[in-house]
Amino acid sequence: MISDLSAEPPRYRLLETVRHVGLGHLGPDGERKARGAHARWMLDLAAELVERGRERDPWTTPTLRRELPNLQEALAWLGESGHDDGPRLAALLAVIGSDAPDPGLTEQLAGWAPERVETESDVLRGLAAGNAEWLRGDLAEADRLLSAVLDRMPGDHPLRWGALIVRISNGMFAGRAADVRADAERMAEDPGAPRWARATGICCAALMDAYGGDPEAGRRWLEKYVDRLHSDGLDGFVQFTRGELLSGEEALAWYDESIAASDRVNQVYTGNVARVARAAVLIRLGRYAEAVPFCSDLILTVRDANMTAQVWTMIRLIAELLGALGEPAAAAKLVRAADIDPMAPAVMSADAERLARLRDGAETPPAGDTATIIGYALSVLSKAWARYEQGPAATVGA
Repeated sequence: MISDLSAEPPRYRLLETVRHVGLGHLGPDGERKARGAHARWMLDLAAELVERGRERDPWTTPTLRRELPNLQEALAWLGESGHDDGPRLAALLAVIGSDAPDPGLTEQLAGWAPERVETESDVLRGLAAGNAEWLRGDLAEADRLLSAVLDRMPGDHPLRWGALIVRISNGMFAGRAADVRADAERMAEDPGAPRWARATGICCAALMDAYGGDPEAGRRWLEKYVDRLHSDGLDGFVQFTRGELLSGEEALAWYDESIAASDRVNQVYTGNVARVARAAVLIRLGRYAEAVPFCSDLILTVRDANMTAQVWTMIRLIAELLGALGEPAAAAKLVRAADIDPMAPAVMSADAERLARLRDGAETPPAGDTATIIGYALSVLSKAWARYEQGPAATVGA
């Protein structure tokens, strides 16, 4: 027995060898009953995680992280046994897991995709898999699954808001402004949605205006729904949005508030999104001494969280940084790599113009998978920064 007295309440874990011996003594029927009891315990925990996550309880993410092996074990057993509770556990984990993405859980949930979305079980499976595909970056498959789910879900379904919030995010990455706004309006009127989800939907519609080149329209949209934006103590998405509607030092101040607010309640996803935005502003302010280490660490952070859209955004930002540091060929290669990868999110307006300028002169992107491209980006960035610090003479022609 291994004890962890730092946890509250204290936790006790069996060594794997002891666990296997114990299972062997149970026999098939005893093991089935034990696994069933374990799965019921995990289902109750997942329901509590979602309920407490509605109010952004900071207990939620650490508990999810701590119990993830138990939750995944229960989900695997329910799936293998064909138990009716499997789809419900998968859907609950999808809703709560998107706040703190875990690569293993994401891949596991992707395997729950139904062939068709017809029954309540199909709806729950589609919600789980659609959420996973969004995190994996397969925007088309995520939209297909989530749209089928929402078509079948009754208006008072307790997890309808969970499908809506992910389809809104998915629509943003795909650049579908009209769809995002329509879903945001649905979310705003959904009495079953948590306050933070309604605020996030409204903010996403404003962000589409900003990314389309009209931040003033985004500010007007927020003003229209200002009474729905009271999310103090919940997370930092409203602050992140305020930053996206501004520029320069003003934007940085909002991003810092967003990161602090998200970290206080352990909201990994929102905190990382704000960090990506912060990286962009550091680059555009010419604060390269801060931007280089910040970007180098952050791309690994979002990679480890399996936040595919943010990984490609960081690759594009590192390309922008390389262009500023006197490495136009490497910058162009990274932009080309994002151009040809179907998992890279759409870009609009000023971002599209920046990338177009960087793209000129690229012959071929770096060969290999995303991990190889990340490695290439970090290697070139490290060398470019070392040359840049030595002064213009060392940079020109390097």
